[in-house]
Amino acid sequence: MVLKQDKTADYYKEGSRDNIVISNSFLSALNPEQGGSPQKALSFFDKQTELYESKGIENGKTIHAYAEKPDQFSIATVPKPDATMGQLAEEFYRITKTQEVSTVTALATMSTAIVSKLKTPGANSAEMLEIQRAYEKLSQAIGVAEEPLIRLFRVARSNVNAYKTYGEHTVVNKFVVEAVDYVKQLHELQDKIALTVADEEMIKKVIKALKGNPLANKYYNLGGDFDTNIIFKEWDIYYELTGYKAKSRLDNIYVDFDNLIIYLNDLKTTAKPLALFQNTVEAYRYYRQITLYKIALVKAIKQKLLGNSIYLDYDKLAKCSIVTQIIAVETTGNFECCVFNMDDYLAKGTKELQSLMTRYDFHVKNNVWNMSMEQVQGGGVVRLKPVDNVINQIPDTQSA
Repeated sequence: MVLKQDKTADYYKEGSRDNIVISNSFLSALNPEQGGSPQKALSFFDKQTELYESKGIENGKTIHAYAEKPDQFSIATVPKPDATMGQLAEEFYRITKTQEVSTVTALATMSTAIVSKLKTPGANSAEMLEIQRAYEKLSQAIGVAEEPLIRLFRVARSNVNAYKTYGEHTVVNKFVVEAVDYVKQLHELQDKIALTVADEEMIKKVIKALKGNPLANKYYNLGGDFDTNIIFKEWDIYYELTGYKAKSRLDNIYVDFDNLIIYLNDLKTTAKPLALFQNTVEAYRYYRQITLYKIALVKAIKQKLLGNSIYLDYDKLAKCSIVTQIIAVETTGNFECCVFNMDDYLAKGTKELQSLMTRYDFHVKNNVWNMSMEQVQGGGVVRLKPVDNVINQIPDTQSA
């Protein structure tokens, strides 16, 4: 029996600099061992990282959606632009689509600074002319009048924090060359999700691999068979972590009431052979992520955050043991699938979480975000000490 969360439009509480909500991705941005810093942790929200996640996470969500409703997808002939340009294109499409529904509402909500025609701060007459010409090109290419186009494009660029060091005309011209055809395609596809032929082929093979693994097939109910056990899919949980607001999206929770076991599963895709998956677990701190998810699940059961379904018996849920697992599947080669038990990693994950929350607590209580904890404690100097077995390169892998 599959249960899905009934999310209202405002349910997804997005964090901000002024309202930080702890997540595993935020902790990665803070963790110096992963190249993080307090500045990067704050800019996590500026860049709207939660809206524009990594390709691997995007793949994981797409796999879930495709397995359930393949008719919501369509093959795209124009590939999505890379990185920032792709984000800008999709945000511009989202805004222009909103404008088509209600132009007045869309324009009325924009700030005066953004909608001020071509009054670019610090721009001289020559630059203003270049900007105007760039928008003329975009207007002709996209079929939107210049005045609303300028407003829409600037809002989209601001929302994704795109190309901050680029001149405005440079960004617009770059958009015309790299993104216009993709935006047009998004409008043509309407609300369908665009996939390339290669992406669809990969997703189909991943789903086949998951269905071919008896445990993965059962946990995700991919075969559509009747199962009396409860399965939660992509469940958002909001809770407190050492006194601070936190959230986790649990990929899959399979409840075996007969044996009083809850299987907490997380789907990962990887371009590397599964024989090397433990290296990926270490490099990407998947052990910390699954530990955080277990904490969230325990709190969700205690605080009855899994909904009020008549099928839920919270007293019985509280008696269940929780098994943590990663279901990994290759996106290349033989597309092998394996279920990895993560219970032996929980102690390491707990230790790392405690360390990172201590670090976060230090920055909050001292209100210092321009220096690391080590810099502050060392009077502005960090003393480096030699270490062994430093991981110099993150494996080329994708995480769902």
